[in-house]
Amino acid sequence: MTNPGHIDPGYKGKLTIYLVNMSKKPVSLIINEKIARLILFKTSSPTTGYSARAGLGVSKDQLSRMGKDFAGLDQRIPGLIVKILRNWSAMLIAVAAVIISIISIAIPISYEITSSRLSDNKELIEKNNQQELALKSLKEEVENLKKSNVQVINKSDSLGSRHRDSETKND
Repeated sequence: MTNPGHIDPGYKGKLTIYLVNMSKKPVSLIINEKIARLILFKTSSPTTGYSARAGLGVSKDQLSRMGKDFAGLDQRIPGLIVKILRNWSAMLIAVAAVIISIISIAIPISYEITSSRLSDNKELIEKNNQQELALKSLKEEVENLKKSNVQVINKSDSLGSRHRDSETKND
């Protein structure tokens, strides 16, 4: 029982218990199985007692008005969900704003870094292309000189022989 009631001192009449199965599966009641508990308390002082009419139990009219969802969850849950969403929506909006701010800052920074590296790469590629053209031109010149029977002297040999020549002149 989720919300037990109390019986006023001096009450005379029928006691009724309304049982609700809150599970998704049916529950079988077995004869002589305990399904409720009645707890009696002794009052600490005399009371005037219950003065209304005697209890008649639950009428068929009362039973017909009781819904299958005695806790009213069908009506309460949508309101609770809306309340929870309102509470969380402010936080979700704040988190989304922070994420958007971070992205809006990160994109220009990453663009700047990427474009500067691409610019550096373009300069290196251009220098490499110029050097390749110069090397190709020098190779063609060497080939042309070989074809015209002009002796090609290695620079290092040339310097070495000049140094030897200058030494012999000084002797």
